Amino acid sequence: MNILALETATDACSVAVWRSGQIVAQLTLRRARAHDAQLVPMIGDALRYAGIAAPDLTAVVVSSGPGSYTGLRIGTATAKGLAEATGAQLVAVPGPEAWAHLALPLAASDDCIVAAFDARRNEAYAAAFRVTPGGTLETLRETSVIRVEEAAEWLGNTAKGRLYIAGDGQAKLYAQLAQQYGSNGYATEMLAPDDERIAPPAVAVAHLGAAKLERGEVEDIASFEPHYLKEFAAAIPQKTAFQKLAIRL
Repeated sequence: MNILALETATDACSVAVWRSGQIVAQLTLRRARAHDAQLVPMIGDALRYAGIAAPDLTAVVVSSGPGSYTGLRIGTATAKGLAEATGAQLVAVPGPEAWAHLALPLAASDDCIVAAFDARRNEAYAAAFRVTPGGTLETLRETSVIRVEEAAEWLGNTAKGRLYIAGDGQAKLYAQLAQQYGSNGYATEMLAPDDERIAPPAVAVAHLGAAKLERGEVEDIASFEPHYLKEFAAAIPQKTAFQKLAIRL
């Protein structure tokens, strides 16, 4: 089973290749707005490092969101194009579930993991999970858009162990959640995207995608769309390009 995994929902553009049950290549670039120029070359490099040709792919797995609108569009379009061109299956993995899995090696039974992504303004995309005694994730709060000041109310009184917060929206929620968990006597820890204790995001996407593929949970290439949760809102510039040019002149 040869799997190419893509995670582009945040500023981290991440690619991983799974072959015969293990990760054989992975590349991650943490640079904002670089996905359009860097994703395809990264895919080519990862496949070459893994010794796998694109036509030999069994599946292309992509993070289905939520997250950056532009990043999700680029990742989805690339995954669909590759799957269509190579005859590979298309598999989608929810981004919050993938990021929560990155924290599993650090967590213990009954710990809570919140995956949070920046939703701009004063909001975040967030989901909460409890670590079961068997080392799996039990969903406590489904993925939703929450306001930062309502984070503690959203999570509720679920404290039974340490709280880990992963994803690029973690800093937004940390103060609110740490205060609540601290009042119950539990520690709270942020896991930065470049934390050396956790794997790159595409690695988790690959692991979860392989399990979904074995269960036959694949997507229709033509109709699949990312899970945005929010409508895209383009920023309106305060000055036109001509006005800015006139100021420089």
